[in-house]
Amino acid sequence: MWQRPLTRVVAVAFAAYYAWTFCPVAASHVVKSEGGRRDHQAAAALVRSLRERYVRHHPQAVFFNWGGRFPLFLISPLDNYRELRELKMLGLGWGTHSPLFDAAMSRLDLGDLYRATYTNPNLYLLTGHEQLRGLERFVEEHDRQSITIKHADHLLTDSDALLGYFAGDFGIYQMRLAGQGEDEQRQPKGPDGAHSSTKPPAD
Repeated sequence: MWQRPLTRVVAVAFAAYYAWTFCPVAASHVVKSEGGRRDHQAAAALVRSLRERYVRHHPQAVFFNWGGRFPLFLISPLDNYRELRELKMLGLGWGTHSPLFDAAMSRLDLGDLYRATYTNPNLYLLTGHEQLRGLERFVEEHDRQSITIKHADHLLTDSDALLGYFAGDFGIYQMRLAGQGEDEQRQPKGPDGAHSSTKPPAD
């Protein structure tokens, strides 16, 4: 008879221990799931902004994703990539000058990679200031030319992961030869006339 009360005590103790260990884990997973959802929304908003602010008005636009600046890793695995496929995007990194990269450069008729970064009006660089300074030094050393920023656009994000990835500032640039026409730095406006923000819609 003494075994029944002992069984109840053990069952109650196990239930208490399970609740004590499971609840924090469950709460952590809920927080991560919510954070992941917001990250997916922020990445999708970046794609929409590029389409609406650039591709819609400039169908020939090509984006160089320098060093993985565009956060493709945050695109939802359940996304059908329909909107992303509308962006002509090439990655500058370990795959540069691979057969696939060179084939894409040829298909898009971009010519010489390095000269295209500051002479092709269809080309946009998704990068940061440090990379732009490196490009300026490269052109000075190899082409004996000075280049400067022709166009600078910055999209804001609402994502903890993206804040850590590029400090919340997603830069889109075009370069030109220094002294070639007036500096055209500007921030193009969205369809509503306001500067773009990539904050995901409120629930």
